[in-house]
Amino acid sequence: MIYMLQYGCPDIATQDAFTQARQIPLVAEADRAFNEDSYHLVQAVHERKQELDADSALFLKEELLVYKQTGWGVLSAAQREKYPQGKREISKLESAFNRNLAQENGGIWFEESDLEGVPADELAKWKMMANTQAPSQENHVFVPFANGGMLTVGTLATSSTTHKKMYLENSWKLAVNGPIFEEIIARRTSQAQLLGYPSYAAHVLERRIAKTPQWVGSFLAQIQDDLVAQGKAEVEVLQQHRLQDLQSQGEDVEKELHIDHAQIAEFFPLESNAAAMLEIFASVLGLRFDAITARPDQLWHESVQVFAVWDDRSSEFIGYIYLDLL
Repeated sequence: MIYMLQYGCPDIATQDAFTQARQIPLVAEADRAFNEDSYHLVQAVHERKQELDADSALFLKEELLVYKQTGWGVLSAAQREKYPQGKREISKLESAFNRNLAQENGGIWFEESDLEGVPADELAKWKMMANTQAPSQENHVFVPFANGGMLTVGTLATSSTTHKKMYLENSWKLAVNGPIFEEIIARRTSQAQLLGYPSYAAHVLERRIAKTPQWVGSFLAQIQDDLVAQGKAEVEVLQQHRLQDLQSQGEDVEKELHIDHAQIAEFFPLESNAAAMLEIFASVLGLRFDAITARPDQLWHESVQVFAVWDDRSSEFIGYIYLDLL
């Protein structure tokens, strides 16, 4: 829930408070990983070769890997003192990067005629949205990149020019994150190589199911032929549809299947869809979902719905579901 405040809360001060709060567990985790007494204690348990249950053995293995990737047994004492500072600097860069993403509020002004095909309720919603980019313009609509703007225009607008403009502008947003991204990559690589890994990928994958970059490369090579061939075939079909679409002045690209997403959407409003989805889960899984009213300070956004989840057979309380439809 706390993590969602960074991305879903509309209040900038709350987002900034999350960024500060996130540093507390990060610092605590780093202090533990760099604590020499903790390292020697875990190492001693490992060296005892005691027979452990599966969960305990996995926990010990993961703990040993944490200390290894912190530099114990690899770095000198001087390097170990320097290494955590590098980790903290990377964490700050990552926080800045994510903060820029969360606070991005850009979009594009379109004439209403450019948005032909977009449902009227979507246009009305965008007209009502508070806009900080420019004052309201007559016969123009400000379409945000976030909160479904990009997807709605790309899917429902009939104008290919509108599609292209929305796609390109969305791709060019947040140029400020470019240098931050490059700096994160460089610092991660440097930290990984300091620990003796050939790359940051090798460092990260050691704690994943795919243990090495070589394994990932081999796996991708195995599926490449099938996927690339299928992808080329799909692109060719899309290109044919696009030419037909341009020639017919904006008929639905998906006419091969006679699909009209705008008409379909009218029969499946979001809230009704969510309620029906919960009914299916309740029936299949033997659960009961009771809507409850949460305090505003318990949510990251006012539109979030909360349900208490019960086992419908034993009436045992299971937990809560926080439903964020956006």
